[in-house]
Amino acid sequence: MDINSRHLEKIAETEFSLIKRYFDMEQQQYIVLKETKGNLDRFTRLLFEREVGALRKLHHNHIVQMYKFEFAPGENGGQKGRIFLEHISGETLQTIDRSLIESIDKIRIIQQLIDAVEAAHSQAILHRDIKPSNIMIVDYRHAKLIDFGLSKIKGMVTGDTTYKYGSNYYTAPEVGYHPENASFQSDIYSLGATIYFLLTGNVPEFPNKLQDSISRSSDIIPSLKDVLIRAVNPELDERYETITDLKRDLAQIMGSLMSDTKFSIIFTHEMIEKAKRQKFVPKGIYIDVFIDQYLNKWFEKDIYGFVDSKLEHGRLNDDDEVSFFSTDGYLLKGLYREHDEYFLVHEISFIKQQVERTHYEKKYLRIAGKPIFNHTALRNNTQVVHQTIEVVNDLVDHRTDYQSDARKQTEFEKFFGIWSEYLENEKDLLVSAAKTVEYLNYRYNTEDHTTEFELKDTTIESLGFTNETTIIFDPKLEDPNSKHRAKPVVVGKFKEITYQDDSVFLIVESPKRVKGIPNSGNS
Repeated sequence: MDINSRHLEKIAETEFSLIKRYFDMEQQQYIVLKETKGNLDRFTRLLFEREVGALRKLHHNHIVQMYKFEFAPGENGGQKGRIFLEHISGETLQTIDRSLIESIDKIRIIQQLIDAVEAAHSQAILHRDIKPSNIMIVDYRHAKLIDFGLSKIKGMVTGDTTYKYGSNYYTAPEVGYHPENASFQSDIYSLGATIYFLLTGNVPEFPNKLQDSISRSSDIIPSLKDVLIRAVNPELDERYETITDLKRDLAQIMGSLMSDTKFSIIFTHEMIEKAKRQKFVPKGIYIDVFIDQYLNKWFEKDIYGFVDSKLEHGRLNDDDEVSFFSTDGYLLKGLYREHDEYFLVHEISFIKQQVERTHYEKKYLRIAGKPIFNHTALRNNTQVVHQTIEVVNDLVDHRTDYQSDARKQTEFEKFFGIWSEYLENEKDLLVSAAKTVEYLNYRYNTEDHTTEFELKDTTIESLGFTNETTIIFDPKLEDPNSKHRAKPVVVGKFKEITYQDDSVFLIVESPKRVKGIPNSGNS
């Protein structure tokens, strides 16, 4: 990315960085350049490396994308840090005219922000500065989370005080008292306060008054108030423990939040005949009864959708394959008709096994809307107002995330046992590629079901453990020449690194006490 300084246009400035943009002739697109002010010192280098480290791990449709980074010559032989980012054509949530954002799009923006924070947390990354000025809004309906300069990988302790630069109105109380207390729950508080601003336009009160402000607001529906009040609870024990818990509660009220969204599904004569042959419905049933007493009831609760075709150009075209799934177990398959804006379904099946149903719920997008069913022979006889294009856009976003997020695919493979089988058959390969730590002793904590290893080496910043990391004890590391063929022992998932006095502890989530581990050794 060759830069001509004459073409750089300053678009923003922070305490530590200048943010400019330029048009890349080779890529034929604008690029954003974020450059540190002056030479990198110990503190600004830490901020720079944190942002780079976070963005290298994050690839999500609602998080700003980093293209590359570099160290450039500074003054007097020093260095500057540069990050090349995607250019987002929009305004920040802080400055945008909120009156131009439709109510239904505000709900979609909330979903997008939750998904973005969940993606960061799944990589053990704390954003630590979620606020309206760090959220870009595109076309008044899409959100992108930006500025990971204060981010921190959970478990990596550096002893710095960067969090003091966070925004007081959006900062969780425990962090305001002690910056080192930043956690996933701190991000949840900041997200809740930001959502309050999105919905009301009011800067949040301080923590001891924010819940009351939410309760009294006329801009927030009661069911959503309950979710936000819990998200910004000053007491950690009463706040959501994980962003996924918040997402789950939001999903339960999405129907009431977006009840006006309707999308058109047209079914063929072939599909109703298949329903009869498979004895889903009686043979002599009429179309209107099939719609009213069967389809509407099968899909009256939660409905999930998925684009089965691989999107080549970031949009849903005519004849792209789509599927819809109901929590009652019915699966519809068909095509999208772009010109007339409806889904044409011709296949119907029933999923019996609960494990398969759970798979569809995990893989598919929960659609916040109500399907309007009709038959191909009758579709021109009725005029139904619908917002199918909005559902199409949501499905496209979901498919784009699915294609670019390898983590999601891994989760689905793991769910069906492929990953478990791989672990069992290829343990030697995994262990050879793993990172090894030596521990002095360990103990099992029965209260929170964790195994605590006291580590011998206190330099653990380079391990790169995340909440997806599996901790395994391998007897071979104790005595490589031993003829004893004891198998590796899975201890559990990495939780965090803690410091007590001069000791460092590796905390592992273990549902039960693990047997076969010596008092000291390697894991």
